[in-house]
Amino acid sequence: MKKYAKVFLILLLSAGVMLAAGFYIWSRFTYTPSDELLKAVDENRIQEQNQILFADPFDSKPSAGVILYPGAKVEPEAYAYIAQELADRGIAAAVPEMPFHFSIFGTGKADDVRRARPNVQNWYVGGHSLGGVAAANYAKENEESVKGVFFLASYPAESANLKKTGLDVLSIYGTNDGLTSLQDIENSKAYTPKDAIFKEIRGGNHAQFGLYGPQKGDMEANIPAIEQQNQIVRYLEEWISKDSIGEK
Repeated sequence: MKKYAKVFLILLLSAGVMLAAGFYIWSRFTYTPSDELLKAVDENRIQEQNQILFADPFDSKPSAGVILYPGAKVEPEAYAYIAQELADRGIAAAVPEMPFHFSIFGTGKADDVRRARPNVQNWYVGGHSLGGVAAANYAKENEESVKGVFFLASYPAESANLKKTGLDVLSIYGTNDGLTSLQDIENSKAYTPKDAIFKEIRGGNHAQFGLYGPQKGDMEANIPAIEQQNQIVRYLEEWISKDSIGEK
Protein backbone atom coordinates (compact mmCIF):
# COMPACT_ATOMS: atom_id res chain seq x y z
CA MET A 1 0.00 0.00 0.00
CA LYS A 2 2.85 2.39 0.81
CA LYS A 3 4.33 1.75 -2.64
CA TYR A 4 1.03 2.63 -4.38
CA ALA A 5 0.61 5.71 -2.19
CA LYS A 6 4.08 6.90 -3.16
CA VAL A 7 3.36 6.37 -6.87
CA PHE A 8 0.04 8.23 -6.52
CA LEU A 9 1.76 11.14 -4.78
CA ILE A 10 4.39 11.38 -7.52
CA LEU A 11 1.71 11.36 -10.21
CA LEU A 12 -0.27 13.99 -8.34
CA LEU A 13 2.75 16.26 -7.99
CA SER A 14 3.67 15.76 -11.63
CA ALA A 15 0.17 16.69 -12.72
CA GLY A 16 0.32 19.82 -10.56
CA VAL A 17 3.64 20.87 -12.07
CA MET A 18 2.30 20.30 -15.60
CA LEU A 19 -0.82 22.34 -14.88
CA ALA A 20 1.21 25.18 -13.39
CA ALA A 21 3.58 25.15 -16.36
CA GLY A 22 0.66 25.09 -18.79
CA PHE A 23 -0.99 28.07 -17.05
CA TYR A 24 2.26 30.04 -17.07
CA ILE A 25 2.79 29.45 -20.80
CA TRP A 26 -0.85 30.32 -21.55
CA SER A 27 -0.62 33.53 -19.51
CA ARG A 28 2.32 34.72 -21.65
CA PHE A 29 0.12 34.99 -24.75
CA THR A 30 -1.14 38.48 -24.00
CA TYR A 31 -3.06 41.26 -25.70
CA THR A 32 -0.50 43.89 -26.67
CA PRO A 33 -0.95 47.58 -27.57
CA SER A 34 -2.38 48.21 -31.02
CA ASP A 35 -0.70 50.31 -33.70
CA GLU A 36 -3.48 52.84 -33.18
CA LEU A 37 -2.42 53.32 -29.57
CA LEU A 38 1.24 53.67 -30.46
CA LYS A 39 0.35 56.49 -32.84
CA ALA A 40 -1.95 58.23 -30.35
CA VAL A 41 0.33 58.19 -27.29
CA ASP A 42 3.25 60.52 -26.70
CA GLU A 43 5.88 58.20 -25.27
CA ASN A 44 7.34 61.12 -23.32
CA ARG A 45 4.11 61.34 -21.28
CA ILE A 46 4.36 57.76 -20.05
CA GLN A 47 7.04 56.48 -17.72
CA GLU A 48 7.64 53.05 -16.21
CA GLN A 49 8.65 52.72 -12.59
CA ASN A 50 8.85 49.40 -10.73
CA GLN A 51 6.52 47.67 -13.22
CA ILE A 52 3.95 50.46 -13.06
CA LEU A 53 3.10 52.80 -15.93
CA PHE A 54 2.66 56.40 -14.78
CA ALA A 55 1.25 59.42 -16.57
CA ASP A 56 1.85 62.46 -14.38
CA PRO A 57 0.04 65.78 -14.79
CA PHE A 58 2.05 68.93 -15.34
CA ASP A 59 0.75 70.08 -11.94
CA SER A 60 3.21 68.75 -9.36
CA LYS A 61 0.44 68.36 -6.77
CA PRO A 62 -2.58 66.83 -8.48
CA SER A 63 -5.69 66.63 -6.34
CA ALA A 64 -6.73 63.26 -7.75
CA GLY A 65 -5.24 60.09 -9.12
CA VAL A 66 -6.56 57.05 -10.96
CA ILE A 67 -5.25 53.49 -10.61
CA LEU A 68 -6.38 51.29 -13.50
CA TYR A 69 -6.10 47.50 -13.16
CA PRO A 70 -5.75 45.82 -16.61
CA GLY A 71 -8.10 43.19 -17.95
CA ALA A 72 -7.01 39.54 -18.00
CA LYS A 73 -3.95 38.94 -20.19
CA VAL A 74 -3.88 42.56 -21.33
CA GLU A 75 -0.58 44.45 -21.24
CA PRO A 76 -0.63 47.68 -19.15
CA GLU A 77 0.50 49.68 -22.18
CA ALA A 78 -2.89 49.03 -23.79
CA TYR A 79 -4.35 51.62 -21.39
CA ALA A 80 -1.66 54.24 -21.98
CA TYR A 81 -3.98 56.47 -24.01
CA ILE A 82 -6.49 56.71 -21.15
CA ALA A 83 -3.64 57.42 -18.73
CA GLN A 84 -2.16 60.10 -20.99
CA GLU A 85 -5.48 61.88 -21.52
CA LEU A 86 -6.32 61.86 -17.81
CA ALA A 87 -2.88 63.30 -16.99
CA ASP A 88 -3.39 66.03 -19.58
CA ARG A 89 -6.54 66.95 -17.65
CA GLY A 90 -4.69 67.20 -14.35
CA ILE A 91 -5.45 63.70 -13.02
CA ALA A 92 -2.52 61.43 -12.17
CA ALA A 93 -2.86 57.99 -13.74
CA ALA A 94 -1.17 54.65 -13.10
CA VAL A 95 -1.52 51.21 -14.68
CA PRO A 96 0.32 48.46 -12.79
CA GLU A 97 1.63 45.30 -14.39
CA MET A 98 0.04 42.25 -12.77
CA PRO A 99 1.50 38.85 -11.87
CA PHE A 100 0.87 36.46 -14.77
CA HIS A 101 -1.16 39.32 -16.33
CA PHE A 102 -4.12 38.59 -14.05
CA SER A 103 -5.17 41.37 -11.69
CA ILE A 104 -6.66 38.93 -9.18
CA PHE A 105 -3.08 37.90 -8.37
CA GLY A 106 -2.04 41.50 -7.71
CA THR A 107 -5.00 43.02 -5.88
CA GLY A 108 -2.72 45.00 -3.56
CA LYS A 109 -0.79 46.73 -6.36
CA ALA A 110 -2.63 49.97 -5.59
CA ASP A 111 -0.53 50.22 -2.42
CA ASP A 112 2.63 50.38 -4.55
CA VAL A 113 1.14 53.15 -6.66
CA ARG A 114 0.08 55.20 -3.67
CA ARG A 115 3.53 54.89 -2.09
CA ALA A 116 5.18 55.99 -5.33
CA ARG A 117 3.02 59.12 -5.63
CA PRO A 118 2.48 60.46 -2.09
CA ASN A 119 1.69 63.93 -3.46
CA VAL A 120 -1.70 62.76 -4.79
CA GLN A 121 -4.48 63.66 -2.36
CA ASN A 122 -7.38 61.47 -3.50
CA TRP A 123 -7.17 58.08 -5.20
CA TYR A 124 -9.74 56.30 -7.34
CA VAL A 125 -9.13 52.64 -8.11
CA GLY A 126 -10.80 50.65 -10.85
CA GLY A 127 -10.22 48.40 -13.78
CA HIS A 128 -11.23 46.83 -17.03
CA SER A 129 -13.07 43.50 -17.01
CA LEU A 130 -11.38 41.17 -14.49
CA GLY A 131 -9.28 44.14 -13.42
CA GLY A 132 -12.41 45.84 -12.11
CA VAL A 133 -13.26 42.78 -10.03
CA ALA A 134 -9.80 42.91 -8.44
CA ALA A 135 -10.07 46.67 -7.90
CA ALA A 136 -13.39 46.23 -6.09
CA ASN A 137 -11.77 43.66 -3.80
CA TYR A 138 -9.02 46.16 -2.99
CA ALA A 139 -11.46 48.99 -2.35
CA LYS A 140 -13.63 46.83 -0.11
CA GLU A 141 -10.63 46.03 2.10
CA ASN A 142 -9.10 49.53 1.93
CA GLU A 143 -12.09 51.83 2.02
CA GLU A 144 -10.19 54.44 4.01
CA SER A 145 -7.47 54.68 1.35
CA VAL A 146 -9.56 55.41 -1.76
CA LYS A 147 -12.43 57.76 -2.55
CA GLY A 148 -14.08 55.74 -5.25
CA VAL A 149 -14.17 52.71 -7.52
CA PHE A 150 -14.73 52.67 -11.27
CA PHE A 151 -15.63 49.79 -13.54
CA LEU A 152 -14.83 49.57 -17.24
CA ALA A 153 -16.97 46.78 -18.71
CA SER A 154 -16.83 45.24 -15.27
CA TYR A 155 -18.60 44.92 -11.92
CA PRO A 156 -17.92 43.86 -8.32
CA ALA A 157 -18.19 40.25 -7.25
CA GLU A 158 -20.75 39.39 -4.59
CA SER A 159 -17.87 38.90 -2.13
CA ALA A 160 -16.89 42.56 -2.66
CA ASN A 161 -20.36 44.02 -2.17
CA LEU A 162 -19.94 47.81 -2.15
CA LYS A 163 -23.55 48.66 -1.39
CA LYS A 164 -23.02 49.67 2.24
CA THR A 165 -19.66 51.37 1.76
CA GLY A 166 -19.11 55.10 1.58
CA LEU A 167 -17.32 54.80 -1.73
CA ASP A 168 -18.30 56.63 -4.89
CA VAL A 169 -18.88 54.20 -7.76
CA LEU A 170 -18.82 54.72 -11.52
CA SER A 171 -19.65 52.00 -14.04
CA ILE A 172 -18.95 52.55 -17.76
CA TYR A 173 -20.20 49.91 -20.18
CA GLY A 174 -20.63 49.38 -23.92
CA THR A 175 -23.80 48.30 -25.68
CA ASN A 176 -21.86 46.02 -28.06
CA ASP A 177 -19.88 44.22 -25.37
CA GLY A 178 -19.74 40.50 -26.07
CA LEU A 179 -18.09 39.57 -22.77
CA THR A 180 -19.75 41.78 -20.16
CA SER A 181 -23.41 41.81 -21.05
CA LEU A 182 -26.00 44.49 -20.35
CA GLN A 183 -27.67 41.99 -18.02
CA ASP A 184 -24.38 41.64 -16.10
CA ILE A 185 -24.33 45.42 -15.63
CA GLU A 186 -27.96 45.45 -14.51
CA ASN A 187 -27.32 42.63 -12.03
CA SER A 188 -24.28 44.47 -10.64
CA LYS A 189 -26.53 47.21 -9.26
CA ALA A 190 -27.32 44.85 -6.38
CA TYR A 191 -23.70 45.23 -5.23
CA THR A 192 -23.23 48.97 -5.70
CA PRO A 193 -24.50 51.96 -3.69
CA LYS A 194 -27.81 53.57 -4.64
CA ASP A 195 -26.01 56.67 -5.86
CA ALA A 196 -23.65 54.73 -8.15
CA ILE A 197 -23.37 56.31 -11.59
CA PHE A 198 -23.81 54.20 -14.74
CA LYS A 199 -22.65 55.53 -18.09
CA GLU A 200 -23.39 53.85 -21.40
CA ILE A 201 -21.18 53.99 -24.47
CA ARG A 202 -23.51 53.29 -27.36
CA GLY A 203 -21.80 51.09 -29.93
CA GLY A 204 -18.78 50.44 -27.71
CA ASN A 205 -17.48 46.92 -27.21
CA HIS A 206 -15.27 45.14 -24.66
CA ALA A 207 -11.85 45.36 -26.29
CA GLN A 208 -12.06 49.08 -26.94
CA PHE A 209 -11.92 49.80 -23.23
CA GLY A 210 -8.24 49.29 -23.98
CA LEU A 211 -6.39 49.64 -27.25
CA TYR A 212 -5.15 46.16 -28.11
CA GLY A 213 -7.20 45.07 -31.09
CA PRO A 214 -10.00 42.47 -31.35
CA GLN A 215 -10.72 40.03 -28.52
CA LYS A 216 -12.15 36.54 -28.83
CA GLY A 217 -15.84 36.38 -27.90
CA ASP A 218 -16.37 40.12 -28.24
CA MET A 219 -18.87 41.83 -30.55
CA GLU A 220 -17.91 44.29 -33.25
CA ALA A 221 -17.97 47.93 -32.17
CA ASN A 222 -20.03 50.50 -34.05
CA ILE A 223 -17.79 53.41 -33.08
CA PRO A 224 -14.04 54.01 -33.55
CA ALA A 225 -11.76 52.88 -30.74
CA ILE A 226 -10.42 56.38 -30.05
CA GLU A 227 -13.96 57.74 -29.81
CA GLN A 228 -14.77 55.11 -27.18
CA GLN A 229 -11.55 55.91 -25.32
CA ASN A 230 -12.38 59.62 -25.31
CA GLN A 231 -15.81 58.92 -23.86
CA ILE A 232 -14.21 56.83 -21.11
CA VAL A 233 -11.83 59.67 -20.25
CA ARG A 234 -14.65 62.23 -20.27
CA TYR A 235 -16.85 60.17 -17.96
CA LEU A 236 -13.97 59.58 -15.56
CA GLU A 237 -13.02 63.25 -15.52
CA GLU A 238 -16.62 64.39 -14.93
CA TRP A 239 -17.12 61.85 -12.16
CA ILE A 240 -13.93 62.82 -10.35
CA SER A 241 -14.61 66.55 -10.78
CA LYS A 242 -18.12 66.28 -9.38
CA ASP A 243 -16.88 64.20 -6.48
CA SER A 244 -14.16 66.73 -5.67
CA ILE A 245 -16.75 69.47 -5.16
CA GLY A 246 -19.16 67.24 -3.27
CA GLU A 247 -21.71 66.63 -6.01
CA LYS A 248 -23.27 63.39 -7.19
